[in-house]
Amino acid sequence: MVSRGSISQEVRSSESGVELPKSSVLATIIPAGMISTIVYLSAIVAIASRAKALTGFDEQIIDRTALNSILRSKLQDIIGTSDPEVLDLKLARRMKRSIPQYMLDLYSAQHRFMHSNEDDDDIPIDHHQVLTREAVDTVRSYLHSERGDEELYGSNRIRFMFNISFENIAKEERLAGADLRLYKPKLRDVDYNGESQTVQVYDIIRPATRKNPDAILRLLDTKRMSGSTQRHSWVGLDVFEAVQRWKTEPNYGLYVQVFQERENSTESVSFPYVLLKNTRGQINETSWDNQQPILLTYHASKPSTRESMPLLRSKRGALRHHRRKNHNRQKEQCRRHSLNINFSDVGWSDWIVAPQGYNAFYCHGNCPFPIPEHLNGTNHAIVQTLVNSMRKNGNGVPKACCVPTELSSISMLYVDAYERVVLKNYQDMVVLGCGCR
Repeated sequence: MVSRGSISQEVRSSESGVELPKSSVLATIIPAGMISTIVYLSAIVAIASRAKALTGFDEQIIDRTALNSILRSKLQDIIGTSDPEVLDLKLARRMKRSIPQYMLDLYSAQHRFMHSNEDDDDIPIDHHQVLTREAVDTVRSYLHSERGDEELYGSNRIRFMFNISFENIAKEERLAGADLRLYKPKLRDVDYNGESQTVQVYDIIRPATRKNPDAILRLLDTKRMSGSTQRHSWVGLDVFEAVQRWKTEPNYGLYVQVFQERENSTESVSFPYVLLKNTRGQINETSWDNQQPILLTYHASKPSTRESMPLLRSKRGALRHHRRKNHNRQKEQCRRHSLNINFSDVGWSDWIVAPQGYNAFYCHGNCPFPIPEHLNGTNHAIVQTLVNSMRKNGNGVPKACCVPTELSSISMLYVDAYERVVLKNYQDMVVLGCGCR
């Protein structure tokens, strides 16, 4: 289980935007055959495009319409949707224009981390690293609907309802964490009195009614906040126990209150430091879309067999150095080549928010005898190449093959069939290294 203290840390930000932790929150575990199919089909698309440019006979090479249909079908299998569930494209385009800024920032943080040269020891320890150790591969976001319960709970308190369903989530996924994020804007000097405030979130076990105004609440998390006139940020509250309960029991929402602590009492506040609802007047619709409360659920595929993301990243840096060192070697030798995939070419750009495409790379070239050390030949490959070189025309024994020896993942931010914005990681999508096998 993810620790409460780790999950609910506050995400800081600067004037230019939210400064999320530079850490990976993702590492997907998907059947290798399924991912291999995507890499293989993507390669066919790129090769077919190149062949068309050279020959002009596209139809003789491949039926691109049929291939695109297969690609879409395979990707739907991977993300857990089937044809009847695919999101309406018009709705997807509309939702892409209102993606929560928090999810965009989270994707950017993940992307920066995977392409960073920073040493692992310099990575700050925060809740996202805890989630990494939990093998989390998917983050789903939910926006709330406000309930008009002010007469029951008070004007400075609010009840949030999040429409969360587990019926359309793969059985292989395990809920690893959940937190409620509340936006804390930079305060004006006239609004800040120097005092701290406390925010609490409760799971509503039984809601209040006019006949029975005494609701049954369970405290989930508490955070003490200081005001700031210098920067804005996000406050995270751990709601994992509530979301876990909703899997088998009714979901009556979350109850949030903000107050100030006095010597022996608590006092409600008229100006909470966090935004609970759009009642301040100065918040326009666009800003509110990016600042409204958001609930995040973290899911892990099981069982986990992946390597840690920091290890993959450091290897990525080592490979960059290795490529520079061997740039002038024989070009015909086994090496990595670019293979750019554009999602719009296969009709995915309507619902994939980011990235627009990626470089999958592929391995091609000769495995000479003797196999150079940098080609990472296995003992078997060395013996096979030796036998091939000793016999005339190989005598039925082929040379070792140039194949990927290391693969890495890509992160994808997309709108799923249930109108959720999802950040997910897919393994074995990018070739990091090539060798002779």
